[in-house]
Amino acid sequence: MVRTISAAQAPRNFDDGLPGTSHSGAYTGRQRGGRGHLLPGQGPGCNAVLQQLAVVPAHWGGSVVADGHLRVAGVSAQAVGRIRAAAFSPLPARSILTLTAAHAAVFSHAMTSVSSFLNKATRTVLWRTGLGRKAAASYWTNRAEGAGFRYLYRETDDVFANVPTQFADPVFTKFIAEDNKRWTMQESFVVEVDDVLLEPERLLGIRAGREVVEQTVVYKHDRQYPYILPYLLRPAKTTQLATAIWYDGSATRNYFHHLVDALISLQQLERSKLPLDTPVLITKQMYDTVYFQYLYQRSTQLRQLNWYVVGDKEWVQVKKLYKLQTAPYSPAAWRTMRELYAMPDVKPWRKVFLNRDRNRYGRYLDNEREVVDMLKRHGFEEMFAENLTIEQQAQLFQETEYMVALHGAGMIQQFFMNYAHSHVIEIMPGNYLQPLYYWQAYTMGLKYYDVIVGGTMRDGKEYPVDVAAVEAAVERMLNTQHPGRVYGLTELPAAPAVS
Repeated sequence: MVRTISAAQAPRNFDDGLPGTSHSGAYTGRQRGGRGHLLPGQGPGCNAVLQQLAVVPAHWGGSVVADGHLRVAGVSAQAVGRIRAAAFSPLPARSILTLTAAHAAVFSHAMTSVSSFLNKATRTVLWRTGLGRKAAASYWTNRAEGAGFRYLYRETDDVFANVPTQFADPVFTKFIAEDNKRWTMQESFVVEVDDVLLEPERLLGIRAGREVVEQTVVYKHDRQYPYILPYLLRPAKTTQLATAIWYDGSATRNYFHHLVDALISLQQLERSKLPLDTPVLITKQMYDTVYFQYLYQRSTQLRQLNWYVVGDKEWVQVKKLYKLQTAPYSPAAWRTMRELYAMPDVKPWRKVFLNRDRNRYGRYLDNEREVVDMLKRHGFEEMFAENLTIEQQAQLFQETEYMVALHGAGMIQQFFMNYAHSHVIEIMPGNYLQPLYYWQAYTMGLKYYDVIVGGTMRDGKEYPVDVAAVEAAVERMLNTQHPGRVYGLTELPAAPAVS
């Protein structure tokens, strides 16, 4: 079930500030309830000028007035300036230009586009210079416990204690051993937080005293903060909820984070002991992603939840907010998530080289043709996940028995592989070592044969790889007789079968 109650989506009246003049549904300046631009008026020739500028049609016959000012609903400042320059007679006193809804929508769209561009440009400058983060860090205080926080369940697991660390490449061997120790302690919990205000863009939680609820921050390494100005200018009226479950404000923009930061959390629902009709909060942007919608259409369990899609401009005040978290690399958690997708039982048969489209993304091989030619000799086909629909990607991974893949977000979909029968080799640049998909493969029980560490990646783009090293790993993978799991140089018994 999905419910949306968005203050931003509710119709409002435009009050032009003159006694007795309220025009229901007029769409002006800002998206809703906003003001048009005001400037000194200079003539009744405005109608003709507007027609020349294609602002109104030639047959439009409305009056043009506004107490010595011209008000053009939804027209940009630049367009209004052109109107003023072209107009040539004094305006009659006290009337208003009201455009048709169709034209107002066009102008509003233009204004919204300009505003969005300027907003993004400003944020980019503040982020790249570090000024925005410094200001936010001094303005906000992060809080994860204390008064108003109650943990209903909390447990820490040593998830990487037994993860093998021996690989043919000594560089990756050292790297994975260190990262295992660094990230091995992972926490599962259900926390109840009192009186939380959620901003609409990323659902970051705010409490009295400018406190940011740490549990609502997804990208902690990038340190998310609420934007200060929208917070100060927030509407006086907010949506009020007695209880709600915080699901996702920004994780699902990325398939990996959709799984490990959002979907996996639902496994704590039973421990929360909350009624099934408790609102589950998600932003509209995340709700509309292909990742969420693909699962939503497949999963009966997901559709049974009471989804509350927060509007783009809707601020939500929650009396008691519940945040759920499951240790990201729990084997049981990944298997349960897999069951939500209700995937058919497919025996894999394909050999796939998962390449990266150099015209769209970085981290590609500068000697990729040599690698592709070698792999084709071994029966591999070259595929690009980014050029497939999400349904096609899931099918590809289901059907793949042997995969050689460049490190990238597409690898998260080894989630759909046959855990008992599929094999993986990963290639990554020497200056961009990552453990994520090895950990995922180990957690699910996939056979992860090797990591081939390439050369230095230049400017986030291309890097070379030793073709002979890749071929040696491929031949070992294709010729192995071991019936169980393989992680680098370590062979283990088979895991419980999951199709």
